[in-house]
Amino acid sequence: MIWKLLKILVIIPAIKFFYKLKIQVSGRENISQAAAIVILGNQPNPITALALEAAVARKIYWAISPSVLKATLPMLLLKIFYGCFLLEPQLPDTTGFRSAFRALKKGGLLVFYPGDINRGIALFCLRSGCNILPAAITQEALNPCAINITFGPVYNLSEQQNMIVNLENIQTLMQKIKESVEKLKQ
Repeated sequence: MIWKLLKILVIIPAIKFFYKLKIQVSGRENISQAAAIVILGNQPNPITALALEAAVARKIYWAISPSVLKATLPMLLLKIFYGCFLLEPQLPDTTGFRSAFRALKKGGLLVFYPGDINRGIALFCLRSGCNILPAAITQEALNPCAINITFGPVYNLSEQQNMIVNLENIQTLMQKIKESVEKLKQ
């Protein structure tokens, strides 16, 4: 409750003012207010990640690739205010993956940054069994602070809990989510 109040009254207005963001959101009704969800889509840059944070009323847990964690202001804001953790793809460091599973166990909303949908993320989603919410984020060419966010229908993985986790199913899930995001961009 305190987080939501702080986000609505302080953080989101500050982000919008500082970056002069104009955010349009469609498909917001697809975001469950209680269930654990993984948002998969494209966050092409840190500004669009902040726009996604501003568009969603729930707390977002950010799993960030160490390769993109730079000392830019948007990334610092995400790290300081939004509970980010590094998702190191190299084993044996599984700290980030354990943090991601804990966030989902709490019923959290998890977003991977950058939003590259790859086999590792598809495997994570299959193993978590959580619903996936495809999201397309676009910026206007002449005004990069004008951002459109479109959420698609939820892809329900909980119905497929008996699915065997193999390369074929991982590829199939990855392809379905990529196709969903591309359709949402149009």
